[in-house]
Amino acid sequence: MTAPITSELNLATRFGVLVSGTGAADTITPDSAPPGQPLVGGGPDVILALGGDDLLDGGFGADLMLGGDGDDTYVVDDYGDLVMEFPFGGWDTVRSSISYSLDAAPDTRFTVENLALTGAAAIDGTGNSLDNLLTGNAAANVLDGRAGNDRIDGGAGADTMIGGLGDDTFYVDNIGDRVIERAGEGNDRIYSRVEYNLTGQAVETLVLIGTASANGFGNELDNTLIGNAEHNYLDGLAGADVMRGGGGDDAYSVDDLGDVVDETYGTGIDAGGHDQIFTSVSISLTGTARFVEDVTVYRPEPVTVIGNDLVNFFMGGYGDDTLDGGGNDDRIWASVGNDRVFGGDGNDDLDGYTGDDEIFGGAGRDYIRGSEGLDRLTGGTGPDVFRFFGFSTTYGGFGADSTLATINTITDFNRAEGDVLELRSGGFAGKLAFRGEVTTLGFSLTAGAALGGEDLGPGFSQIWSHREGETTYLIGDLNDNRRLDLTDMVVAMNGPTAPLVLAITDFIPGSFTV
Repeated sequence: MTAPITSELNLATRFGVLVSGTGAADTITPDSAPPGQPLVGGGPDVILALGGDDLLDGGFGADLMLGGDGDDTYVVDDYGDLVMEFPFGGWDTVRSSISYSLDAAPDTRFTVENLALTGAAAIDGTGNSLDNLLTGNAAANVLDGRAGNDRIDGGAGADTMIGGLGDDTFYVDNIGDRVIERAGEGNDRIYSRVEYNLTGQAVETLVLIGTASANGFGNELDNTLIGNAEHNYLDGLAGADVMRGGGGDDAYSVDDLGDVVDETYGTGIDAGGHDQIFTSVSISLTGTARFVEDVTVYRPEPVTVIGNDLVNFFMGGYGDDTLDGGGNDDRIWASVGNDRVFGGDGNDDLDGYTGDDEIFGGAGRDYIRGSEGLDRLTGGTGPDVFRFFGFSTTYGGFGADSTLATINTITDFNRAEGDVLELRSGGFAGKLAFRGEVTTLGFSLTAGAALGGEDLGPGFSQIWSHREGETTYLIGDLNDNRRLDLTDMVVAMNGPTAPLVLAITDFIPGSFTV
């Protein structure tokens, strides 16, 4: 068996040398003080390493280095250095402190796979038609992979990385890094430790890595965006994108019916984060999105959102949306538009906000508020709380959610199930007084009609009950003028025992001072 050699070239007495290696793993480097440093004097050396995994370094001068079989490493420091490799001669690497191209010479064009830039200078590296691994140094490098399925890592510094034909992979760690890929050149991927945007690059996949929170943006293609274990914001932009947040509190932007949010990636279960989706299209939090908690709609057109078995929070947009919480204790704000809101199972908090909304509590103890507009409120089964605030969501200041001009209707008020009314006094005149049935002769629900009663003094809002046909009306004299005005609170109430004769027990305890 041939033993490997470890040789140091000494040019103190000769201008050029010829060193032949063995069939084993040889190390051939310059001789100097200390060992392994560049030659003193230098010269055009010829190094023939033959077989084995060899390290070849000719030092100063234009050297010829031939590695032979095995996974060889060549050290290049002179523009005259020439590396020669046999086809299929192993997995070979050039370590260069000068700009270098694996595609420039016929001897490396089809034979050397890897190029690593060394030193501190801003130098460039070019691959060949093989599947290259190109790595930069700490300076700003330009790395061009050419054809092949290349891996390109610029290292520290603001680098420019060019993929070319093939399925290329890029590593980004500087916000100044730039990736260049053209359409039709392959299916490419970027691993990034910083926020990255694929816009303007024909790259299909972006993977966020590292331990820092970062955001990822797609392009016009059908992208795959993958987050790390921290908090990520993923936006595929145009196209039907797949977005996988992983661990952390992740946020997604969905703008295409073909977009897929996958919170099961990697672990198969929710990693414990609290995740949310911003959407302009209809979406269901089932399947791969079943571990997402929150959805916000940002679109004037109608959108449908279906919840899951988690505690969901939905905020509607400016269209006539349909929002369904599904199971568990959900919170839904319908926002602007004539919306349909479904609490589903669980103890839900539902608010129609502005618009003429339909709200259905479903099963459980639901808290239901119509807010401004001609709203229809249905509690469903369970002891529900119908909420009416004295603060106007539309105009600000004093006013009511449900007024003589915009009457809310409770469709199924049921004492037997424990339904109650809640009057928030923040927008009322401070203190509430329950006065019972309106007894004024000939009273009707018309502006200016006298409510009767006596002046209770400053700071009171008086609450009345009135029946017409099969409907009971809850009336709040907000300005305490004992007259029904267009801005006074009026709520229509129907139920299994209509018309009701309201009592203090139909309100949450502690509602009234008098």
